[in-house]
Amino acid sequence: MFQLVTARRLASVLVVLLASAPIFVETPHAHQISAASLVGAAEVPEEVLVQFKPGVTEGRRAAARARHNAKALRRFEELNIEHLKLPPGADVQAAVRALRADSDVLDAQPNYVRHITTPPPPNDPYWLDGNLWGMQRIDAQSAWNNFGAGTSTVVVADIDTGVNYNHPDLAANMWRNPNEISGNGVDDDGNGYVDDVFGIDTVNNDSNPMDDQGHGTHTSGTIGAVANNSIGVVGVAWNVRILACKFLDATGNGTDAGAVECFNYVVQQKSRGVNVRVTNNSWGGARDGAVGTVLKNAIDAAGDAGILSVMAAGNKGTNNDVAPFDPASFTSPSIVAVAASDQADNRAGFSNYGATSVDLAAPGVTILSTAGGGYAYSSGTSMAAPHVAGAAALLFAHAPTMSVAAAKAALLDSADPLAAWAGLVVSGARLNVFQSLLDLNPNARPSAVLTAPAEGATFVAPASIPVSATATDPDGTVARVDFYANGTSIGSDTTAPFALEWSGVAAGTYALTALATDNLGATGTSAAVTITVQPAGGARTNVALASNGGVATASSTYTGYPASAAIDGLRPGLTYWNDATFNTWPDWVEVAFAGAKTINEVDVFSVQDNYAAPSAPTQSMTFSLYGLRDFEVQYWTGTGWVPVPDGTITGNTLVWRQLTFAAITTTRIRVWVTRPVDVWSRITEIEAYESAQLAGAVRTSKEVQLNFVGQIPTYTNPTSPVTAGSQPLLIDQSGYIYRWDGTSMYTLPTPTSAPASITLTGRESVLNVADDATGSLVYEMFTAVNAPPGVPQRVSPRPGADGWQVLCQYALDGTQLSNPRAITALQVRSDGHTGAHSWCCPTGRCHRRVRAGQQPGEPGR
Repeated sequence: MFQLVTARRLASVLVVLLASAPIFVETPHAHQISAASLVGAAEVPEEVLVQFKPGVTEGRRAAARARHNAKALRRFEELNIEHLKLPPGADVQAAVRALRADSDVLDAQPNYVRHITTPPPPNDPYWLDGNLWGMQRIDAQSAWNNFGAGTSTVVVADIDTGVNYNHPDLAANMWRNPNEISGNGVDDDGNGYVDDVFGIDTVNNDSNPMDDQGHGTHTSGTIGAVANNSIGVVGVAWNVRILACKFLDATGNGTDAGAVECFNYVVQQKSRGVNVRVTNNSWGGARDGAVGTVLKNAIDAAGDAGILSVMAAGNKGTNNDVAPFDPASFTSPSIVAVAASDQADNRAGFSNYGATSVDLAAPGVTILSTAGGGYAYSSGTSMAAPHVAGAAALLFAHAPTMSVAAAKAALLDSADPLAAWAGLVVSGARLNVFQSLLDLNPNARPSAVLTAPAEGATFVAPASIPVSATATDPDGTVARVDFYANGTSIGSDTTAPFALEWSGVAAGTYALTALATDNLGATGTSAAVTITVQPAGGARTNVALASNGGVATASSTYTGYPASAAIDGLRPGLTYWNDATFNTWPDWVEVAFAGAKTINEVDVFSVQDNYAAPSAPTQSMTFSLYGLRDFEVQYWTGTGWVPVPDGTITGNTLVWRQLTFAAITTTRIRVWVTRPVDVWSRITEIEAYESAQLAGAVRTSKEVQLNFVGQIPTYTNPTSPVTAGSQPLLIDQSGYIYRWDGTSMYTLPTPTSAPASITLTGRESVLNVADDATGSLVYEMFTAVNAPPGVPQRVSPRPGADGWQVLCQYALDGTQLSNPRAITALQVRSDGHTGAHSWCCPTGRCHRRVRAGQQPGEPGR
């Protein structure tokens, strides 16, 4: 999408204009526009809007139209505005200037193309999971929303080690020489290079700029990787063409002669009509003696041809004002020299700087981009420069006639001023691509504030929640407000007061936001409001909380930052756990519950960037400095640790990471950290919530099937129900699998189809699952033993009076067995009490009963 922003006064008029009743001067078909004519267009060809001064008569308006060879398509009487058609091939911008100079005209503008909605974020996975932090830091999404993602008519020359032009995230955005026929062995365009389809290779003196080192492919991905292809990364300019000029060899080295040849090729292509506007140069060297004037002259010639050259400032951590690094330190007006910033907006330790010789900073630490045929992280001013080159491509897409000097000024003047960069670079700032575009056509963002519901409000599922917001725009009008819950749209309103009813809301925790869009397409997002929707049965219990019996231990603890701080109920992080093994992983925090608990949610909270004065975390809050990037939430099965479903997290940037899953029963969980953003592992809080379906519910007994892994144990009055190496798997009617370890029941992570029944030869068992009146979960496991080989057996629990269970043995066909069989029963309560019992069923009748809590050897009834 290409969204243009123009002067506020005219745009405001245009919005009203669309709501006014037009008076047709010509028939509608006279100004129909074909779809093809609008491809890549910012304005309707040969059309303008003119607002006449008050009091100008129709005769004078007609004379004005005649003076400018224009015909009226429509007139909007209330606003004194006319929609005019210019002669075929007319220069719209020239006509607008002439009309504005007309004594009867108040104002005029092109008939810009507008769009109803802004584009959604790219669907490229590394953008969606937050790995492209540099794009977020330079506010690329706002730039795309409001100004589009560039145009294929703008070409960026990446002068580097070449580019893998076959990479699936680059191929569609590679420049292809329109005047060269691939593979015919002929210099079709007569430029001295045979088959220079993608560019040239000055190292090997051929026309195949394939990357044999990887550096150039990485920089090209940041400039212009393809978007919305559901793979990999996205570039600053989605829509761009990348010309590859290889002058650095497989070791990363090249000569000025090779670089000069690249600039010569780029200028040659520009003179032949290829719209090269930017070169990216992530290379250089310390100045050794005199300035390389020939290389400088080549760069200056490119500048004179309308090409901006973005240069990496160097990676020695030195001051370029004192020790120049060329070509970044050349005094060429067309050069933009770029330092590298980290996730905290500080200078990367390796980055060169210079208060007079380096222009601005851009993200350059742990940058993910295309590499080889895949993707890789890399750091350096080499990674910072292509952020700026991509931003420049967006500027030239939005303002095609912009000069090199104006583009450089736009990049520097609109960058975000930061104290960390004051005195280190000319601008004292870090790149902000959205602001650079916004400053070309000023349009202040609207603001939005959620007025309902209140922060921390609690509702009961299924909830109906009134959601409302106020929104204002300092230089225009608010066109609409969209409401979101955890990043998903729940509706919108186009009329103030902006409000909606959010109905049928399920149990959970939600971060609500409001996004205001003004009449020119600029957007502003409210602060998040976090609410909780509780299950109908009431609030759930955080069983990890220390006050609820949770006990935390850790792999290591730094003095003053104990594991217990992670279960003290303080989410923001004024207290938190910190490991004691600097720059070493894995680390972990384990939380033991007060007995076996059935849970279906775990929440993990990371340290906020503003750790000294943290705020209440929301589910949309992100970090960049101290949080957990890669970790796994695990639970104890009785024999080992396994992840909860979808519990392996990579590339995390959320302060509050919530995991919900099918209910599992366990006695403890742990957070296994494999990589934080920083050199320490830190957790502010770990929460685990009981499953709403099991907490406090009262259910009738159910018969379910189970089988044993390996040899089925045969016990009569055992003192220990099971021994190590002989643990049963239990499958209930809901399809969940349980494991009994001799003390407690654990839920395994892989459910099966329900109802499940697995029969082993000569053996089959039954598990009875029920809640008592107080909500305590009772498991009763019955195992048939000493059965004849090949004859599946069945034990069926039957409810009896006063809490007893009457048990009879049946064959699978439902008939009672006539022969006595020895039966062993194991009973497990949520309080951990167990018992093992045996009895016999004579012909047709049961003569023993087993009572909950009955001890081995205690008489039955």
